[in-house]
Formats: sequence, structure tokens, C-alpha cells
Amino acid sequence: VTTIDKTKQDAAVAAAESMTQVEGWDSSTMHTALSSMDPSTGEIVAEFAGSDYQQRQQNSVTQDIAAAGSTFKPFALLTHVEQGGSMSDTYDGSSPEYYTGLTDPVTNDGGYSWGTVNLVKATKYSINTAFVKLNEQVGPANTEKALVAAGFPEDTN
Repeated sequence: VTTIDKTKQDAAVAAAESMTQVEGWDSSTMHTALSSMDPSTGEIVAEFAGSDYQQRQQNSVTQDIAAAGSTFKPFALLTHVEQGGSMSDTYDGSSPEYYTGLTDPVTNDGGYSWGTVNLVKATKYSINTAFVKLNEQVGPANTEKALVAAGFPEDTN
């Protein structure tokens, strides 16, 4: 028995394969992966785990490790609210920002410097520098606990 929907699967393959046409794509270091879930049932309805398993014997959906990027942001927000914080709380969204232990600065998309923003705006525009400050405040270990509680593997970091 499968929950894969052929129409959605075909669309997933087309979408994933179209990424290889993006300017700057480097197939030696970049891989596409996609998993689509029906939110009402939790069933996986489409999945693209790589274009050629014979060439690269790894499932890009379940076995690859990548930087989490913006995926962690909602969990930092959840942790903040659980700790008594509010979406009205403000953070510095200036860019770039430099942090001890990082060789490169943290920047916002396009290098845009937002100044002071509340968490609604920081979320709407996915403002990286504001979220780094939020995560520092709530504690990275607490954000990770929220991820694990949501079903992410315990080795997620």
C-alpha cells in the first residue's frame, strides 16, 4: 500500500529537476530533494530523493544533512512564546552582524538592514539577524528541544 499520488509525484519530479536549470547550479555539490505531505492525514503524497540512485546511492530526503536555515525559525518562535514572550517583542534586524565563533557575518536576504523589528515582521520577512538574537535569548538547546518534540531526530542541530 502506498500513499504516493501519481499526479503529485510527477509534479514533484518536475519541480526538483527544474532546479538543476537554475543559474549557478553545481551538480557536483548540490542535490535536490522534496517530500510532500497531506497536512490533513500526514501521509507522504510525493517524494523526490534524487535523480539517479545508481550514480549517487543516497536518499537525499532521508539521508542528507544540510544547514537548517529558516527551518529552525518557527521553533525559536515557539520556544519564545512558551517562555512567556510575545510576537510584539522587538529585536535588532540590522545586517551584517558579527558573532564570536563565526568567521563570516550573519546577513539578511539581499544584505538588507531592517533595524528594530517585532517578531511578526521578522517572521514575515525571514530576518536572519533578528532570529539569531532570538535564538540566543531562548537558548539554542531549548529550540532544539522544540524540534525534537515536533518529531525531528534527536541529532538535529
